[in-house]
Amino acid sequence: MIEIIESGPFNTLQDLGRPGYRDIGVSASGAMDPLAVRIGNILVGNDENAAAIEVQTFPFSLRFERRIAFAVTGADGNPHLDGSELLAWCAYLAEPGQVLELKQPPRLARSYISVGGGLDIPVVMGSRSTSLRGGFGGNAGRPLATGDRIAVGKDAEITMLPTSGLAVVEPSVALRDVFPAAVDGTLPIRALPAGEHDLFAGDGEAFWSQTWRISSRSD
Repeated sequence: MIEIIESGPFNTLQDLGRPGYRDIGVSASGAMDPLAVRIGNILVGNDENAAAIEVQTFPFSLRFERRIAFAVTGADGNPHLDGSELLAWCAYLAEPGQVLELKQPPRLARSYISVGGGLDIPVVMGSRSTSLRGGFGGNAGRPLATGDRIAVGKDAEITMLPTSGLAVVEPSVALRDVFPAAVDGTLPIRALPAGEHDLFAGDGEAFWSQTWRISSRSD
């Protein structure tokens, strides 16, 4: 088990999502940064679709109740284990009672905590992801809160962690030649018009001609 010690709003449990149900009004949900989830799971020996903790409001902290492998990926949340600073994008081994804390990242938005064995939460419509709008999946369909206890998969029991200290180069560095860099804080994003585009009439053209900002009210 892991126990949530401190958490803000909108921190949830997510995997790679539940595509294929939009026709009945169920959104795909899933992690905003699926690459970070995949890498975190690989570092701790999980299937790449194992559920992870998505942290987007900080500070965030949890206590490990068993010996377990973990990795923090995504935004650099300045991870600390019992006060000792850790590297992001790197696998570590925690002992029972140790506390992992993530502080406000200096840049980017979301951090992910993957644990060996994955999070043992029910699969709903093929996914463990939290759907806040639907009120199901993840942690009973709601954000994490102080005092919540989340079960960990049975195969988390380990005597030795071969991947301890195994790390990857942050994707934004490793792939800087593939993806365009932000210019004056503005990031170009590739987009395609979908079926709803014509429903916006002339207003739809504003999407392509303006600079947009992701705010706290974004959905």
